[in-house]
Amino acid sequence: MNVHDQAHRLARELVASKEYRNLIEVQKRLKQDEQCKEMLKDFQKKQFELQAAQLSGQDVKDKEEKLQQLYSVLSANSLAREVLEAEYSFNKLYTDIQKIINDAIAESLDME
Repeated sequence: MNVHDQAHRLARELVASKEYRNLIEVQKRLKQDEQCKEMLKDFQKKQFELQAAQLSGQDVKDKEEKLQQLYSVLSANSLAREVLEAEYSFNKLYTDIQKIINDAIAESLDME
């Protein structure tokens, strides 16, 4: 089997994973709740702004505190909490797979 076939197989496995199926399910429910969807969009926007500020070397303590407060509010909403948890679970799985591939490539390219 060639590498492309293996990549397609891995993609199918990802789509079939419980993490992905759960994420799709909560996203469907989120589409029905406009208020929750807007709260999550605002949270994600603020997360992005915080990351950009961190990368530019700005003091982010105030932004971190505000983001934590917003997260506490979001966590009180069961659907928002489910969405965040589902996103985290799928992103962790996806990141783990990327790390496995990157480590294998880095190991074979090691020129020490």
